[in-house]
Amino acid sequence: MHCEWYTLTFTVLTQYSYREGEYIMKKKRLLGLNIHSRSIDWRGKILSNLSATPFVIGAYTMQSVESAVQGIKFADRARREAIFVMSGMDALKVGREITNSLGDGETRYVYWGDEKIVYNSIGHRMLVATFIHEKIRQNPKVQEALLATKGMFIFHDVGKENPHTSLPEVYYIEILLVARSLLEMLNSLGKDLSTTGV
Repeated sequence: MHCEWYTLTFTVLTQYSYREGEYIMKKKRLLGLNIHSRSIDWRGKILSNLSATPFVIGAYTMQSVESAVQGIKFADRARREAIFVMSGMDALKVGREITNSLGDGETRYVYWGDEKIVYNSIGHRMLVATFIHEKIRQNPKVQEALLATKGMFIFHDVGKENPHTSLPEVYYIEILLVARSLLEMLNSLGKDLSTTGV
């Protein structure tokens, strides 16, 4: 009976392996770390896109990755820049309206500087990856947190995923895993990510 309860409660739900087109998901609830703004683990909380981890990119100072991700959804420059300096949660609430309004097959755009980029295109996804990379590069505490997950299964579960999200869980986690591998390599070489220029 105990074994059945253990299996049902701590069963491996899904797992990631996203190399060379392979996509197999498994989430380990027992040993894994959920990257979440309400995580009780400091690593999960600070690695969340909603965490207050300011970074500078171009002429802008972003309060969080979420502020950047949501801000670029707005064509109006003043509105966009106002969202860049909002807290992650406030930015999420504003940007969610656009995400929820998207229809299947509908073409929408995000805006960066003078660029108009198709929503969820490679260009859009790479821009989001840049935001996450800069957060990590410019915040030593975030680097510490990511390194402290070495050997751990990390995942991002905040409930049912919106089919129109600009940052699907599998892509978000892949970005973090690549950054973690880079940090581990640089750490072994005695280098600081914030000074490498990568």
